[in-house]
Amino acid sequence: MSFKNPIALILVYFICSSVDCQPTEQLIGIDSLRKYCYYLVAPTYPGSKTVEQGTGFFVRIKKKIFLVTACHVLIGWDPILYNQKISYPDTFYVKLYRDHDRYMDFKPLNVLPLKTHIIKFHCYDRGDLYFYEIKIESKYDLHSLEKMVLPNSPSIVPDEVIIYGYPSNDTTPDWEQYIRKPSVKSSVTFFGDFNNTIKWVNPGQDQTKHTDLINYTISYDNIGQFGKGYSGAPGFFRHGNKITFGGICFGGDTSNRWGYIIRPKYIREQLITLLNKN
Repeated sequence: MSFKNPIALILVYFICSSVDCQPTEQLIGIDSLRKYCYYLVAPTYPGSKTVEQGTGFFVRIKKKIFLVTACHVLIGWDPILYNQKISYPDTFYVKLYRDHDRYMDFKPLNVLPLKTHIIKFHCYDRGDLYFYEIKIESKYDLHSLEKMVLPNSPSIVPDEVIIYGYPSNDTTPDWEQYIRKPSVKSSVTFFGDFNNTIKWVNPGQDQTKHTDLINYTISYDNIGQFGKGYSGAPGFFRHGNKITFGGICFGGDTSNRWGYIIRPKYIREQLITLLNKN
């Protein structure tokens, strides 16, 4: 992931079986946004006890379904540090629910073709974003976000940015309990002016500052609020009682408590391009 200081997750049990995961709470209002967030996970390599993980969401485009997440989650290319992870998984799994969220399954995603055609990029040149086309059977309770992503989001600073994702700060969790755990809500604030551009300096290179018009920066108070596993998670802006799409989380720096999010405008433009192709 593009987070510094990642914490490994021990994989005790993986896929193949379906488990009963009847929700224990009624989700209303802002909390209902969690239904749009889906857990992505894979063993780091065959037989590994650690995993790579992230978050994603779905959009429907002309009868096609796309899983949307941060590109680095699927291929291991870090657009902040500009390097490739070694021994990255060839297969990811997305956690899906069925029978009104009573049961869940892990559906495989073949990411090997993506890894074999990696195009190196900096996050200020191209968004850390990927639309993965996927076929999902009608038995699954699929919640998609295209109706929130396509409309324009306000360009003014919102009251808060709400993110639902699947972070992990556990070193040795009980896997059976972990996969049942719901997504975690993080409410964050802005670092500086939302409408200002970010200036990047490439690691190991000269001190040239590169202008970033694709992403914006957030800050958070508690180090546990933002960490490994949030990559690919959708953000939501709250303006009073109104909720709009706020972009996609793709990285951060836990030492400085900064987080980076792809602007909703950029994602909307990419989705419109995809819409025109299909």
